[in-house]
Amino acid sequence: MFYGRTEELSILEKRFDSDRFEFGFVYGQRRIGKTTLIDAFGKSHKTLMFFASDSDDASIRMDFSNQLFDYLGLSGFSAFTSWDAFFLAIKSHFGNEKMMIVFDEYPNILVGHDGKRKKTDFDEKLQNAIDHVFKDTALCILIMGSNVSFMQHIIQDTKGPLYKRHTFSLFISKLKWDDALCFVEGMSLDDKVRLLSLIDTYPYYLSQIDPKKSFDENLDAFFFDRDSLISVNPAFIFSSNLGISGFYVGILRCLSQGLNTVKEIASALGAETGKVSIYLDELLKAEIVSKAFYFNSKRNTYYEINDRMVSFFFRFVHSYVDHIRLGNGKQIKAREKEAMDTFMHHAYEKLCISYLNNLNQQGKLSRFYLGFSNFKADNTSLGRSVEVDIVAAEGDSLLLGECKYSVRKKGMKDYRDLKEDSMVIPLSGYPNKEFYLFSHQGFSEDLLSTPETKLHLITSRTMMGEKD
Repeated sequence: MFYGRTEELSILEKRFDSDRFEFGFVYGQRRIGKTTLIDAFGKSHKTLMFFASDSDDASIRMDFSNQLFDYLGLSGFSAFTSWDAFFLAIKSHFGNEKMMIVFDEYPNILVGHDGKRKKTDFDEKLQNAIDHVFKDTALCILIMGSNVSFMQHIIQDTKGPLYKRHTFSLFISKLKWDDALCFVEGMSLDDKVRLLSLIDTYPYYLSQIDPKKSFDENLDAFFFDRDSLISVNPAFIFSSNLGISGFYVGILRCLSQGLNTVKEIASALGAETGKVSIYLDELLKAEIVSKAFYFNSKRNTYYEINDRMVSFFFRFVHSYVDHIRLGNGKQIKAREKEAMDTFMHHAYEKLCISYLNNLNQQGKLSRFYLGFSNFKADNTSLGRSVEVDIVAAEGDSLLLGECKYSVRKKGMKDYRDLKEDSMVIPLSGYPNKEFYLFSHQGFSEDLLSTPETKLHLITSRTMMGEKD
């Protein structure tokens, strides 16, 4: 089923209905839903999509020629001998129509997925076609790509052929919160929470959920069944074409186990910190890993795997892939159960942050915050260390959140502890503070009846769109 993407569809609609030629970039990591979006748009708009394989220039041009001939219902024609001729044919057949032409996986066309193939002249010929062939048409041409850094470079490269030729660009990110909930409709509250804690709002994973099955059954289908989606082909889970092997694997396994600083990773792998930093930079560029900062401390950086499914794979599956393929997945799952439960409890914190981001984007917080982070401090004025799950500041306002997954209801003590934590430096310097408590099991009566106007109590049912 296709859910959401109303804003993206609206942007494409606006560009399609334009009375002038439009040229845009549509990009986002692999399996984020770019092709699905265009397919949905194409059901009600005339659209031709060219798919680029990772091949040489002549082969790609032959593929595009055949895709064009198939669309036109033609046969017996030879491939175009140049991109100039190909673009002229596009205008000849569609120049008087309102139509969208899409070139998918643009990096494959230019340099191949690994960037090592000899560069083609496709971009230079496309520039010429934009300037001289398509300019008087009402066509809408899209360039799509999954290598985000590559696409951003093309857009921003002042010396590149396509610089300032585009009329718009559209970055495709994860689904909105409410749209993600559609994929788990009908499931139990516990199953919804655990699945979204693991999957977040990534559309591909969501589309693979079977809502008629439990969390454990879906988890088996992802990882532990003999024919599981991911263990059969681990490379499939990566949002980048970066080859994940060797030292990359070591770093990702460290990150999945909570070793998240350069020093910790280097120590665990017995490697130089410089080498770890170089590999982490590549993982950052590939958007597999992100760099995070503790609140008000830009020097204390740490690294996280962006996709919790990838983190789960390296924490619990990677070492056992051969065993799972032999049918021993259930035993592996049982062996790691206690650690997996701990992992899911930490993942619940990320789920709460995603929900808070959703409220933030909808303007449902007291003010708009630019980002949420963690806070840690040792040897504080309270005579103990302090950790706060969520902290965000804007002007003189501070938001603090606590969201540990637990088997008990949160009570007044949890609120008092969070308020006390907010009195340490630098949290104490904000006169306006709001407190968010998240609880899977709900809240005690004394907490529910407190008149505090700056306290917000959010249950898992609320996050899942259910009534408490």
